[in-house]
Amino acid sequence: MRRKIVPLYLVFAVLFLYGCSDSCTPEKPRHADAETHLKKSKELADRSDIEAAIGEFTKAIEIDSNNSEAYFSRAGAYYEKGNFNSAIADCTKAIEINPEFAEAYGNRGDARYKKGELGAAIADYTKAIEIKPENTLAYHKRGLARAHKMDFSGAIKDYTQAIEINPTDASFYLNRSAAYLMKGNIGGIIRDYEKILEIAPNHPQAPELKERIAFLKKKVKDNEELEYFQRGLACQKKDDLDGAIAEYGEMIKVNPKFADAYYCRGLARRQKGDLDGAIADYDKAIEVDPNKLDAYLQRADAREQKGDFKGAVADYTKVMEIKSLKAKKCLDLGLEAHSRGDLNTAIAIYYRAIAIDPNLTEAYYYRAETRREKGNLANAIRDYEQFLKLDPAHREAPAVRQMVTNLKKKLNK
Repeated sequence: MRRKIVPLYLVFAVLFLYGCSDSCTPEKPRHADAETHLKKSKELADRSDIEAAIGEFTKAIEIDSNNSEAYFSRAGAYYEKGNFNSAIADCTKAIEINPEFAEAYGNRGDARYKKGELGAAIADYTKAIEIKPENTLAYHKRGLARAHKMDFSGAIKDYTQAIEINPTDASFYLNRSAAYLMKGNIGGIIRDYEKILEIAPNHPQAPELKERIAFLKKKVKDNEELEYFQRGLACQKKDDLDGAIAEYGEMIKVNPKFADAYYCRGLARRQKGDLDGAIADYDKAIEVDPNKLDAYLQRADAREQKGDFKGAVADYTKVMEIKSLKAKKCLDLGLEAHSRGDLNTAIAIYYRAIAIDPNLTEAYYYRAETRREKGNLANAIRDYEQFLKLDPAHREAPAVRQMVTNLKKKLNK
C-alpha cells in the first residue's frame, strides 16, 4: 500500500497509497502530549516496531480524541499487520473527524479491497476522487477494483483518466492493456505497450513487451487465431463458458504456442467447476511460457482447492523464484544506469527491484550507495540499516555498520 512521502510520517510511505499533505491536517491544534506520542511512534516505526508504534498512536488518541492524523496513521499500521478491520475502523473515525480527508477514504478503500469488499472499496475511491479530482492513484485503484469485478469498460475509463492526469506512469498503461486484453482490443494493447516503451525504455518488462508487440502486429495481419481469441473472450464475458472453451480450442489448433489461449481456457474451465481440465490448461500455458506468473498462481489456487497442498506450495514457490529473477534483472539495469552516471534513474530502478522483491538485500545496498553519492545521507542510512536488518551476517555488514556510524556523525554536526 504505497503513498507519497509525508514529512511527519516517512516510515509509513510504504503503507499508504495516498500521501497526507497539510491540507488534510485537522484544523484543531493537537495537544502537545499527543504530538509527543506521535513523534515517538515514528521513531518506533523507523525501527519496524509496528506494534509499539500502534501503542503510541493509541496514547495520542487517548489524549486528543479529535486527532484525525493519529487515527489515519494507526490505520496504516494496522494495514501493515494485516488487520484490515481495525484499519477500516480507524479510517472511518478519521473521516468522522475530518469529512474532507480524501486520503482516509483512499486507505479505507485499500483495506476493503484487501477484504474483497469491492463495491465498498469503489465507493471509497470515488469519494476520494470527489474531494481531490486530480488524485491519479485513486483512479488507478478504482480501475483495479472494477477490473476485479469484471467491469473492464469501467476499469479502462479509470486508467484513461489517470493517464490524462499523469501520462508518464507506465503502470497505468500496463493495467489498461490488461483490461484491453479482456475486451479483445488488440490495437489498444499494442498502443499501450508502445507507449510504455516510449516513456520508460528501460522498463523491466521492455524485452517482453517488444516481443508481444511483434507477435500481436504479426497476428493482426493474419488474425485468424486472434479472431478465435476475441470470440472466446466475448463468450466468456457473456458467461457462455462452453462457447469460450470451444473458441479457445480452435485458436489452439491454429497456434498451439499461444500461452494466453490455454490460460483463458483454463479460467473458463475452472468457472465451470472443471478443476482437472483447468489445471491441464495451466500446465500447457506454463509449458509454452515458463515465466507466466498468472498461470502458476491460478494453478496453485486450483490445486489448493483440490487438496493438493504440496503442488500449490510448489507453484507459489515458483512464483517467488520468478519474481526474484525479475528483481535481479532490475538490479542489473540499476547498476548499468549508475555506471553511466544517471543516478536518478538508478534509484528509480532500485525502487522497482524492491517492489518486486522486498527482501532483495543488494537493492537496498546499491540504493544506499547511490543516495550517499547524491548527498541524500538520511535516506542512505535508512537503506543501509534495512540491508543490515535483512542480512546482518553479510560479508559487507561490518563495513556498512561503520558507514552508518560515520554518516550519522556527519548528519549530527
